[in-house]
Amino acid sequence: MRRFLVVMVCAAASLGILGGCSSGSDKSSSNGSSGVTLETVDNAFKPAQLTAQAGKKISVMLKNDGATLHNFSIDSLGVSKDLEAGKKASVSFTPTGAGTLRFYCKYHQALGMTGTILVSG
Repeated sequence: MRRFLVVMVCAAASLGILGGCSSGSDKSSSNGSSGVTLETVDNAFKPAQLTAQAGKKISVMLKNDGATLHNFSIDSLGVSKDLEAGKKASVSFTPTGAGTLRFYCKYHQALGMTGTILVSG
């Protein structure tokens, strides 16, 4: 029974289901079949780095834990979603090729509110 539990926990962690069981790095993963949560706090994204696969749809649940209006934008994919303080919203997109996508808050980009999505082929 204990072995089964360990296998199930490891499987859940590899699928990104156990968000609290991370290695402490500022990364989150999505295999395209499930979503990822991205928190916005005043002038920062948490996590600031995501991963995705080219050609697979990724859904990002945005959660604004900050005190002001924030935004999630990816210019190369035509993504721009505003998010009021204390609210949640979802945005989906499909990276078209391997590489690095840059996302940012259009209101706080100059203050360093940016992040990246590492897209594998």
